[in-house]
Amino acid sequence: MYTIDVDAGTIGKASYKDIVVNYGVSSATSFTFSPDKKYLLFDADVPSESMEGLHEPAGAIFIHTLSSAGTRRVTPPGICGFYPSWYFDGRIIFSSFTENDILQRAGFSGIATRIYTIDITGKNLEALIENASDPSISMK
Repeated sequence: MYTIDVDAGTIGKASYKDIVVNYGVSSATSFTFSPDKKYLLFDADVPSESMEGLHEPAGAIFIHTLSSAGTRRVTPPGICGFYPSWYFDGRIIFSSFTENDILQRAGFSGIATRIYTIDITGKNLEALIENASDPSISMK
């Protein structure tokens, strides 16, 4: 993976495998630096986790610490997290659902998502908005 500056060209590179470890990423995955440039935030599939009614592995939110080159999961098991962004106060905002939110009844299927925040240690999980998805935030 490369970090590219519009004016300076390539300013950094890292091994993709060292960042994503054994998690599954797709073309929908994006990697975002924290405002202080210490962390790289992304979502990925966890191949070893599944949810009844979900036809793919559950996803989770991860942080890669640039100084130690370590990657760790932020969201707890049982919470499928995706589309993370940095929240203005340093927390992470993301879309999510649990197994109970996967709806399958009388010919209808769907997922009731909500928007959560969590701190970078994986604590203080807080639901912000019910029946919502795909949050984004401007840091300015």
